[in-house]
Amino acid sequence: MDIIHTYKQVLTGNIKRFPYGIWNKKENGITIFRYLIDEYLALSNEEIYKQVNKAFIVEYKLIGMLNLLFDGSPTIALIETFPNRFNIGKLTIPKNFLVPKEEALKAIEPFVKDWNEQEFNDKFCPHVMQDAGIYALYRKLDFSIEAVVEYLWPGRSYNPISTFESHIKNVQNALKDMSDDQILSVASTKEMHNIGLAQPLKYFKGSIYRMLDAAFPNRFYPWDMKSLPSGFWNDPEQYGALVRHLLKDWDDNKIKAEFTGETVLSKAGYRSWHPAGLSSFDLINAAFPNKFKPWELSRVPSGFWENPDNVRSAVLWLEKKLGWDKTKMKSSLHRDIVIKHGLGKLGQKRVKELLEITYK
Repeated sequence: MDIIHTYKQVLTGNIKRFPYGIWNKKENGITIFRYLIDEYLALSNEEIYKQVNKAFIVEYKLIGMLNLLFDGSPTIALIETFPNRFNIGKLTIPKNFLVPKEEALKAIEPFVKDWNEQEFNDKFCPHVMQDAGIYALYRKLDFSIEAVVEYLWPGRSYNPISTFESHIKNVQNALKDMSDDQILSVASTKEMHNIGLAQPLKYFKGSIYRMLDAAFPNRFYPWDMKSLPSGFWNDPEQYGALVRHLLKDWDDNKIKAEFTGETVLSKAGYRSWHPAGLSSFDLINAAFPNKFKPWELSRVPSGFWENPDNVRSAVLWLEKKLGWDKTKMKSSLHRDIVIKHGLGKLGQKRVKELLEITYK
């Protein structure tokens, strides 16, 4: 089978879906994805950083491939298809993806390599990394500033107290005798100014959470603040942590049966998730990456079953869950089985149609 020719037929609409079994081999996905990026679209690295996300994958009809072969992550697809090609700091790092230390340091290098020692001391801090898109990478690996200095400038000592460290020391000294509850009670711009932390707060661009997290790592959560930090709903790691916090007493069965953004987040007072364009599955998948399938929740995203790739992924999931093969599915699958396994809305389609979509 010429898989590139097949993909061209899918792209042009001459055939509606990929043949059954094409994603049984990861090399097929890598071959097709490389063709899309390098030949069909001929994207530069900078274009890839800006464009390649899940919406891009859906547009070019490869969401089934992404979910089955690359854990639903465009970043993993890029890294496995093009080893050593990208600056990993410019990609969205999946929560459970292990980044080699050397790769992470290489990703940080372009942002700081032209700074002199004083500029480095003044500029290298969490909010600068946040703006550059590399803070999550830096924090994930728990680097020290000394480790970055040693990597970039071997043999250079790091002795001066940076502007960042000076502000952090001021915050720590001002709040050292307060309990967590007392700190949170003064977590407002007015109160921070009253206790002499106007300059540190200005340094962190007005973000009380960023300032406190830098001074007391992992002691507070964004949702402990009186208002969520700017950009919160654009960061899956942050809103995923909030969802995990709210569901700490829920088991998997309760999540599947009852979880929606409305019943959990909105009820807890967090209503801004909806205007951010997030679905209930986006929320739960950020909290527990790749643990649940969209159809296992009580509600799938709008228009989900209109996409043949989603139908196919669900039927293949059911095939695996039942322990059946293609022949058994064709001969024995009926609507009651589909509904019994939580695919109620999918069960509204005729079983014959489901089988045609999946195995044609």
